[in-house]
Amino acid sequence: MSGKKKLTYAAAGVDVDVYEEAKDEFAKIIAASNAKSPFADCVVAGLGTFGSIFDTKKAAAKLGFSNYADVESVDSVGTKISVAVAMDRYDTIGLDMLGHSCNDILVQGAIPLVFGDYLAFSKFDKRMVIDVIKGVAQGC
Repeated sequence: MSGKKKLTYAAAGVDVDVYEEAKDEFAKIIAASNAKSPFADCVVAGLGTFGSIFDTKKAAAKLGFSNYADVESVDSVGTKISVAVAMDRYDTIGLDMLGHSCNDILVQGAIPLVFGDYLAFSKFDKRMVIDVIKGVAQGC
């Protein structure tokens, strides 16, 4: 057993320091976007937690709804990422991803209020991820 290598994030290709730097930038972009939202005070816990908390009851009251239900959607951009890579432009991916999710909610007669904080990448590229988040913020 002593011949086994110690498992670390770095050995798996994860640079925790770069991720932490990027997370600080995410927070600034997201805070600026949230500040423009009439529902900003409905965010109870956001970035940095293991689950975002949004006060749906408070948001519904702002909209004048007494009966409401949550409608959630998670979507991806599919093969459009290949175009983004070829163009070296990733903000459009964030905007497109947001649009897909909003459309999935709208077709059910609901109003999109929250965008989940989940992004999946095969390799963490700080600039790419920040550009995607800028695209999402632009759409919000």
